[in-house]
Parts: sequence; C-alpha cells; structure tokens
Amino acid sequence: AAGAPHARCVTLVCGAAGLLRWSAPEVIEVETAALPHPLCLDLVEEDGGAVWAGSYNGPARFSQGLVWQRWLNPGDPKHGQAQMLAPAGQDFWVAARNGLHRFAADGRRLEFRERSGGFMAVAQTFDGQLYASAGSALYVWRDTGWLRVALTDDGAVIRSLQADPDGALWVLRTETLERLERVSEGIDPGTASMRRVAVLPVRTPSMLAVTRNGRRLLAADALYELLSEGAGWRLFELARPLRPTVVLRSLFEDSDGGLWIATLGEGLWRWRNGRLQRFESAQGLPGDRYAWVAVAGQGDDAVVYAAPRVADYVDDVGLIAFPRRMAESATVPWRQLGRREGLIGAPVYNDSAPAVQVDRSGQIWIAAAEGLAILRHQPWSVWSAIERPRVTIWQAGMRVDHAAERASLRRDVPTRLEVRLPDLPDSRLTLWYRLGEGDLQVSSLPTRVEV
Repeated sequence: AAGAPHARCVTLVCGAAGLLRWSAPEVIEVETAALPHPLCLDLVEEDGGAVWAGSYNGPARFSQGLVWQRWLNPGDPKHGQAQMLAPAGQDFWVAARNGLHRFAADGRRLEFRERSGGFMAVAQTFDGQLYASAGSALYVWRDTGWLRVALTDDGAVIRSLQADPDGALWVLRTETLERLERVSEGIDPGTASMRRVAVLPVRTPSMLAVTRNGRRLLAADALYELLSEGAGWRLFELARPLRPTVVLRSLFEDSDGGLWIATLGEGLWRWRNGRLQRFESAQGLPGDRYAWVAVAGQGDDAVVYAAPRVADYVDDVGLIAFPRRMAESATVPWRQLGRREGLIGAPVYNDSAPAVQVDRSGQIWIAAAEGLAILRHQPWSVWSAIERPRVTIWQAGMRVDHAAERASLRRDVPTRLEVRLPDLPDSRLTLWYRLGEGDLQVSSLPTRVEV
C-alpha cells in the first residue's frame, strides 16, 4: 500500500515477519508489537488514509488519530525496550536494551548509537553533553564513541539521571543522590573524569525534576526540595505519605505550576501552593498504585493521564484519564484508555523508571517495557464522548431501569448486572465497578456479575 501522490510515499509490506514500513531506502522498520499476532496476512487502506492489517489473531488499525499509528520498538522485543525518556530540544532520546535512540517529534528515528547490553537512563546537560547509564556505570558520548566516566564506583545501580540547569549532573542510585561536575578527560584512554561534589542519603529515590522556576524536587520515600547551602546541598521535606511503605514514583509539573506525583500506595498527589491533595480509590480512581502521571492541555481542556501499576491489577489496564478541572470534586470521573483508543495490551508501565514526557505540541511520549508510544492529547470533551458500556440490572427475574427507578432496587433479593459494550466486545477491555460502599472490583468485558 503506497501513500497518496502528494504526500511522502510510504510502502507497507505484510508478511510472516510482521508489518514492514519502508519510507526511504535506508529506513525499513518492522512492526510486530502493534499487531495482535506477528503473522500479518493482509492490508487494506481506508479513504482517509488509515490502514487495517489482518493478523492471525485479528485486525489492527494504524492511523494518525488519537494514538500514533504504531508502537516504536527501539530494542529487542523479546527483552523489553525503552527504559528512560528525556527531551533534548525538539528531539527525544530513548535509552533501550540495545543502545541509545533519538526520535524526532513526528516519530521518525533520527539516530541510533548502539551499545551491547544497552542503557538504563539518559540525560543531556545544557552544554550538550550526552550521558547514559548501565547498571552502576556512567558513560558520556565523545565524538564517535562512549567513554566510561571514571568514578569511585560503590556498586549501587543507577536508577535515573537528571541534568541540572547549572551544567552539573544528578545521579539517582538505590539509596543516594549524587551531584557530579565535569573535570577533564580521564587519565586512562577510554575514560572521562567527573568529580562528586555532593552525596545525599535518601530512601528509594525515583525521580528528580527541575521546575520552570528553578526548584529542584525529588520523589522518593517523601517529596523533597533540594536546597543549596553555600558549597553544599541538603534535602528539605515538603510532604510525606501517611504510611511508611508508600513510595513516590514520578513528578510532573502542569501548565498552571501544579506538581503531580504518582505514588505506589496513595494514588495520585497534587502539590500546589503548599497544599497537598490526594486522589485515591476513595475519590473513585481504580486503585492506589500508579507508575507515572502527566498533564496535557491548558485551562479547562487540561487532562490528567496516569498509568496504573499493571502488576497490581490486570494486564489490560493501560491508561486512565480525567479532567484536571474536576480535581476539587469529591468523586473524580475518569475514563480507561485501552484497545478502543489504539492502546494494545498494557504497554505503558515500566518497572525500571518513570518514562513520560509531553512535547510542545501536546503529544504524550511514553516509554515502557513493550516499546515507545505517542499519545495525542484530546480535550476531556473528546474522551468523555466515547460511549460507555451499557449496564442492565435484573432483580427477581425482572429488568430494572435503575436510572428511573433507583429507589425501587431491593437489597434482599439476588441481583444480576449485565454489561455490554455499545460496539463489538473486546476481551482486553475491563470493567471497574463498586457495589454500594464496597471496594472497587474489576472484571473483563463483556461480563455478568451475580450479587
């Protein structure tokens, strides 16, 4: 299938190896993770340009709609891909199991710097230096290759890297936060030298973020601000979870200056003007453990996107979204974004490090264990317009219209709930429901619940 004559020509080839995308003599990409099965059988193009690919386990649709037309897989599909995502101007660097990749804002891969064993994290300082980590080792790119940074290695794994506006590099290890400054080239060939100027002990550091007004904030066992004191640094605690087992996973600053935090155990936090709000299952969200949170859009159109920690729920829950303007409500209305919106399976959770960014156009870049995805932000009016499942209530063999006859529902008779999607059912979608004041429960759709 070829593109229209007035557009850049793209050739798609369907076969046993998957879907091949051929956009230039030197660019041939194999897409398999976006298909229900790697065996691709047929292709057909819609009038609007979207392409349907028939696979052994069913069809998949590739389009320029709500979700980007494909998953970008910069690593070995058998072992997981992107581990950390960081912006560099208009481009995005992705650390993966086979090296470092640079993508343009439209999803084109611009550059690949291979390294056996891959990388875990990546950061680019303001002077253009590119750093990446693997295990407990730190590397810097010099001309045509990687140089290992000469440090007294304590063996602790590097979880994340963050560039500081003053040119230094922050390194998050298992139980410490380190500040490094560049000194000179290493004495030994193949190495570069940096100097540790600060080592701060902290439990379970996950992410360091620098806000637009220059504040340095750390997500760990609590929310900290990093303060400079003369020649040293210290951590000032801003907010702490109610339970010691809760860990803060990711930080995101929205367009209004509010700080959103994903936690493992207390849902989502919003820190704004010194006030902390918690959004948990008590406010209607599906659970209290989240991998990351991001906010896209401005004003009333801003939408909060969050990724539940899939291992704690069900493999089919990809993303949830809710309007930021409803954050003050007692109950937050949210939508599950899944296969109907183009998210296949649950590929947006990453055990290694939070990996999400929003670019200048509002696209959400997500790096996860199964690849790299680009989600196009939509106002809440678009997400909320997606039809909800139909629910039918039966009591004592009689159908009950609960919207009109809620008061007639009896508590002392067997009750059956039947849920169906408005269109073709998809077993990968899930239903979250709560009966009375009970806990939220989950079931695949279509479903029948006996109460």
